Amino acid sequence: MLNLDKEKLQQRFLRTQLNPNFFFHALTAIESHIYKEYKDTAAVFLQKFGALMRTILESSDIDSIPLDTDINFIKKYLTLQSLNNPSNFTHDVKVSKELNLSNTMIPPFVENAILHGVSSLENGHITIEYTKQESDLLIAI
Repeated sequence: MLNLDKEKLQQRFLRTQLNPNFFFHALTAIESHIYKEYKDTAAVFLQKFGALMRTILESSDIDSIPLDTDINFIKKYLTLQSLNNPSNFTHDVKVSKELNLSNTMIPPFVENAILHGVSSLENGHITIEYTKQESDLLIAI
């Protein structure tokens, strides 16, 4: 029980570390698009940023979320990151058809792995794969 509580606290800490850093970089990117007069790009970026922030705020105090919510978050996050860094990386999210997306609960931790992975990419590719192996959910990044 103690290890589980410690893990939950660590996950909450990692989520709060992601948010300020990500907020700053996303807002700086939006500002840059506005100054360069890329109004359409700035509008798309702002729309996707708003949707992502809503997801983050709604799940910030939750210890586990449905797998489909996590996958949608990851897709939004990767799209936003690729808009911000179009030449740095591409991404792909693969989900096994045998998974029950609405009834599988997981801690929202994948975005932290992506954040650290994206920061070191130059012309790379991120693949996230959700699969089922017997009764276990496997997430490969």
